[in-house]
Amino acid sequence: MQRLQGKNAVITGAASGVGRATSLLFARQGAAVACVDIDAQMGEETVAMISAEGGDATFIETDLADPASICAMAKACTNWRDAIHVLFNNAAVAERAEFEDITLEDWNQQVAVNLTAPFLCSQQLLPALKAANGATIIHHGSIDGVLGNPTLVAYSAAK
Repeated sequence: MQRLQGKNAVITGAASGVGRATSLLFARQGAAVACVDIDAQMGEETVAMISAEGGDATFIETDLADPASICAMAKACTNWRDAIHVLFNNAAVAERAEFEDITLEDWNQQVAVNLTAPFLCSQQLLPALKAANGATIIHHGSIDGVLGNPTLVAYSAAK
């Protein structure tokens, strides 16, 4: 039995790691998957892996630190499918540094991708999520967001 047959999923950070594994798992369970990532080569590789197994997937290149790119991603997703049943806000960026060495640019990048992007992705995809008449938004957290990490201060704060 394919638990996600007929469902549409959007997965950020789909080019590698947890995002790639989740994209493959969801496709194997019958979902059509929009693979969202900034890395076009690796993202297309994820789509090719899904397609090779007979799954349905598309790649949408997105810079999650850029609100305009997120808006474009949401539009591409709704052009792809009218209803989105699952949004997995998975993408993350973490730059290790001692607190006193973190640059404002690194702080802003990590907060944008790890905190602001899940908010914007959820907000921009909300009409398509509502159109599914029963959707799920999953935010990938981190133990560092609970316990903190002295070398991942911005990441920990955003998670």
